[in-house]
Amino acid sequence: MKVLIDIEDSVVREILNHANENDEDMDFEDIVSSLLSDAVNSKKTKTLSDDEINEVIHQMISFAIQNRKENKSFKANELYFKALNESWSKLSPSTRKSLGRRFRTTANELWDKAAEGELVVEFQNRNINNAAVYEVVKKVDL
Repeated sequence: MKVLIDIEDSVVREILNHANENDEDMDFEDIVSSLLSDAVNSKKTKTLSDDEINEVIHQMISFAIQNRKENKSFKANELYFKALNESWSKLSPSTRKSLGRRFRTTANELWDKAAEGELVVEFQNRNINNAAVYEVVKKVDL
């Protein structure tokens, strides 16, 4: 399908500069099509299955415990980025919500099963944006 659009001169220059810098030997229309395709693909989100969510949570908790820093709190989205080197915003909203809820549930279950003195991920509080805040601590039975 052919689509006609008006593009500002400055944007056209940017596109041509990009093509020159990347040694792309393509027609202008092909360059624009490629850039638009890349932009659209970069906005797509992914949805994880239940099994994938469980695996991600396991990786996140393992990473948090192995990379523990004293008195260092974190949120699930920050841990996801550090543990998997992937953007939280690339996950679908339903996956992010499910991951957040199940992360807390799993952390609580592991805390219950852990022996005194073991490192565990512990829920601390909720921040002003209502995001759960966690910390890796040594379990102390009350």
